[in-house]
Formats: sequence, C-alpha cells, structure tokens
Amino acid sequence: MSSKKTLIIALIFIAVVGYYVLDQKRIKKNEERKTADSRLVLPEDDAVSEIVIQSFEESEEKTLKLEKQDDQWMITSPIQTRAASTAMTSFLGALDRAQKSDPFDVEADKLGDFGLAEPAIQVEIKAAAENYVVALEMGDKTPDGSNYYARVADAEQVFTFPLSIYNQLTKTPDDLRDKRTLPANLTQATTITLNSEGQTIRAELRDGDWQLLEPKAGKGDNTAFSTLLSDWNNVKGSDFIDTDTLKLAPYGLDYPTWKGTVYVAADGENEASEQTFLVGDFVAGNPGKRYAMQEGSNHAFALATVDYNKLKPKVSDLRSKEIFAVSSSDVGRATFKMGEGVVPLERDAANLWRLADGDPTRVDQAAVIRKISDLTLLKIKQFFEEQPEVELTGLDAPILEVTLINRDATTTETLITGKKADEGDYVYARMSGSDEIMGLDWKDPGKFFLTRDEITDKTLFDFEPDAVKTLRIIDQDKSLTLDRTETGGWIGKAKVGEDESDKTYQIEGAQVMSMLYTVTGLEWDRPLDPSLDNDATLVQTMKLEAPERELVFMDGDGAELATLGQGGETDRNIYVRRGENEYFAIDKIRYGGIKIAIGSILEVLEPEEDAE
Repeated sequence: MSSKKTLIIALIFIAVVGYYVLDQKRIKKNEERKTADSRLVLPEDDAVSEIVIQSFEESEEKTLKLEKQDDQWMITSPIQTRAASTAMTSFLGALDRAQKSDPFDVEADKLGDFGLAEPAIQVEIKAAAENYVVALEMGDKTPDGSNYYARVADAEQVFTFPLSIYNQLTKTPDDLRDKRTLPANLTQATTITLNSEGQTIRAELRDGDWQLLEPKAGKGDNTAFSTLLSDWNNVKGSDFIDTDTLKLAPYGLDYPTWKGTVYVAADGENEASEQTFLVGDFVAGNPGKRYAMQEGSNHAFALATVDYNKLKPKVSDLRSKEIFAVSSSDVGRATFKMGEGVVPLERDAANLWRLADGDPTRVDQAAVIRKISDLTLLKIKQFFEEQPEVELTGLDAPILEVTLINRDATTTETLITGKKADEGDYVYARMSGSDEIMGLDWKDPGKFFLTRDEITDKTLFDFEPDAVKTLRIIDQDKSLTLDRTETGGWIGKAKVGEDESDKTYQIEGAQVMSMLYTVTGLEWDRPLDPSLDNDATLVQTMKLEAPERELVFMDGDGAELATLGQGGETDRNIYVRRGENEYFAIDKIRYGGIKIAIGSILEVLEPEEDAE
C-alpha cells in the first residue's frame, strides 16, 4: 500500500473518531439539559434558608414552617423546636432529586381537573442569600395512583411527581423534629453529674480518662462511661407535649426522679454547653414510659423506661475494674508470696526474667510473661458498699501477696488476698496501702500461687539448631566430627583412638537437623544434686562423671555452644550430664529419639571397622 493511501486512511480514521467524540459530547449535553429541565430547580442544600408547607385537609389549613438559624434547622410553626439534621438532609435531598414527568400545558379554567385550582399542598422554598423562591403546588393523584399532579405556582405547565415526594411534603412536625433528649453530641462530654434516689455521682474526663469525684474518688471505667454516653446520645423521646406554659408538677418534673447534667465540649459544629436532663413520673397508665425533658425547654415527652434504666448506673458500674496500673510490658520486678514461700523475679539488662535472690536456675520466659500478663489484666468482680469485717476476710493473715514494680521503680503495687466468701463466688482482697476491700473471682487467686518449679526452664539448652555448624559425636574410643555444608548437608571425618581416618563421611542434612531440633527441645524431669547422698550415688552408678557417649555442639567460629553426656539408664529415666558438672534425669521415652538418631549417624563407621 502506498504512503499516500495510508495517509488518506489515517485522516479518515481521525475524522471518524473526532466525529464520534463530538457526537457523544452532544448526546451527553442533551441528556444533562433534559435532566435539568425535568428537575424542580432548587438552590444548594446549604443555601436553603426557609421552607413553608401549607396543607389543606377538610377545610382545615395546616402550616409547617422550617427556618435555618445559625446553621441549625428549626421548626418555627406550629411549634418552636429543633429539627433533626438527618431528617432535614433526607427531606431536602428528596426534593432536590425530584424530577418532573410527563409535562403538559393546561388552561387556567382546567386546573380543577387535576386538583390544582385549590391545591392540597403549597410549598415555598427560599434561599435568602440568592433572593430565590420556588413555589410548588400539588393536586390530585394520577389515575393509576402512582404519582401526583403538580405545577410551579402560576405556571401553565402541569407535570407529575412521584408518591415519594408527596410523602416528604406531608411530614408532620414530629417526623422532622429532633427527638434527642439533649441537643448535643454527648460523646464529647467532659463532666457528668447524675442525681438519683438521693445519691450523686460526679465524674470528670482528665487526660483522656474518666475520674470519679463523688461519692468516692477513684479511677473510672472508660468503657462504662463511653457506653453510658452512647446510650444517652441514642435515647429518643416520643409523644411530645408542646406548650409555652408547660407546668412541671403534673409530670413529676418539678422534683425529678433523676437529673443528669453534662458539660459538652465544642465539637467544631457546636459551641461548648452545659445541659441538664430531667426524668419524672410514670406516664399515666403506662409503666413502660416516664415523662422527661431538657431543663429550660418548653417541651416534655415520654421516655421509654428501658432507656431510662440505662441512664442510672450504680457507682460500681462506673468504677474501674482494673487492679494494677502498671502494664505487663513495664513490669521490672515481681514477687509472689504464698505463705512462707517466696518467688522473687526481675528483668535483667537483656530484658530476660531471672530469679532475683541469686538462684541460678534458668527461668521459663514464656511462663513468667504469661503469668504477669494475666496478673495485670486481673479485674475486680465485687465492690462493697459496706466494708466487711476484716476477721471475716482472712486479710489479716494473707494467703497470697503479689507485688509488681515498674522498670523505673517509681510505682510499687501489692495485691493481698484472703478467704473465699461464705456466700458468694469471690475471694476477699485489697491493695496494700488501701483500706478498701474488694472481691475477686474465686478462681483467680489460685492462678498466681507460683512455685519455682512452675517457672523453671526445664529445657537443657538455649541455643538454636541453626546455630550449630559443627557437631562432634564421641562414642567410647571413637568420634565423628561433622561440619555443615553450604547446601545443608554434613561432612566430616572419624577418629578411632589416636588414629584419624582419611575417609570423608557424608550425612544427610535432614538426619542431623532432626536430632538437633529434638536436642534443643529436650526437657529434664529432675536435676541431680551431688551434695545429696542419693544423687551422688546416681551420678556415680550412671557413669555421669565420664560419660561413654558425648555430643559437642559448636558454632561457625568453633566456639563450644554446649555439651551433652549420655550416661546409664533405668526403666523410667536416662541420665545425662550438661557441661562439666550439671546432671539430670530425663524421661527415657523422650530421649529415645536422640539415642536412635545418634546410633543411625554412627552406622557410617561400621563398614570401616568390619574391613579392619
């Protein structure tokens, strides 16, 4: 194909594409223009300043007037009250999205045929900033009952609006009013005062935490306060009583049963304010509701009793159930005292737990961390309005004392526990330095009866299998030294007596690594103390001072990681030596896998012995 033909085809293609793009834009503009023409023209939601809806039903005229005042929608007729922001958003959104359908022109004397000579509903929407007014009239239903006839006031064109628009325009003041008990976001509250049945509860938010101030000072339960405020925020009134001359006595609101006051911080939309909520008598003949109101308003309403009950927690419900203030990660020392037995623990410079009284026994890190974590998460189960007699609690002769000290040694907290209550599933307890007695779940204190044996690390070795680069197996007068290769296999040479073999032996990596993992996971059943006669006899009879078989584990630099000497055995145990002078009894079955693995590796030496 010539270049001239190619150019012509290219130009034709560009022209076609250009025409298609322009045509699509034209279609889109026509559709947008058609949609705009079919909409009831409204200003933006935030520009609407006033809505007046007049409805005529059986010769009775009703007027609903809504005005935006300081960014807050208010119902100003037939009552004076706040409108709910969510209801107004839905209301304005429905009107803004409404589209005129099936428009047609009608002569003035024919408007009665569509119910528009004396419209059932007249709506006026104003935007003061734009000096803009939309007046809408709605008449009868269409024959199929799915739409209503409507027109813009004084216009010749009639169109239809869907039933959903009619439903929006016939909303009552109760449909649109703010039914919240208090007109604020109560989750922003910084102080709370609750008065009920002669008791006052007062609390304050300090540095993000709730603090009880009255009737007893102490730390509050943040979750409980959050739940209280959330419940209060979500409580809605019903059956509103609207009057400018509201008398409080008939509703028991002159001397309320319950009074709650909150100081609400500014939240970006609303200024800070202090507001009070009152609850009075039961609604006549309806124990499921009580009269309530915001103090200073002229509106009373019914409040569901189930919602009222959420607003009057006990002091114990709002108190913090936490016992220890220090977190588990910040504990630097811990002492567990059970009767005469004491287990003192501390973290060393490497952040590892060890016994703080000089006992060299290795500590099971996971066991200690788990124990302290559980302890710091311990919760109070029972508060006592009247303190029990000390002699009934057993706290004069504590069963358990647990002390936690933070890393900086600036905070020391001690929990003391006594007896289980005769009637109740709790154990008496208190914190050192406090006279207040509390109750713990009766199952909890027993979790912290700690013995040294319980937290002793019973693993023989603390190195990782991958750290071993050289393994030497000594079996009586022969030995096999293996080095790990880069591919994960093991090669080495054997030695019999003083003679070293020239032969190189290769062992599969899986065979050696399986044994190493078993060795590093090995736990002893009982340590042997050579200072005791019975154990000294075992060390001698089990040939532990000079074991016939020994494993030496070395790192990549040839430094010794550990040694394991295998001695004699009984029906239940096999006896081993760690290092030069530590002796242990190990379950024979648990050690059996290592014994088999060593024998399997040493089999590579058998052919050479046979040849000799």
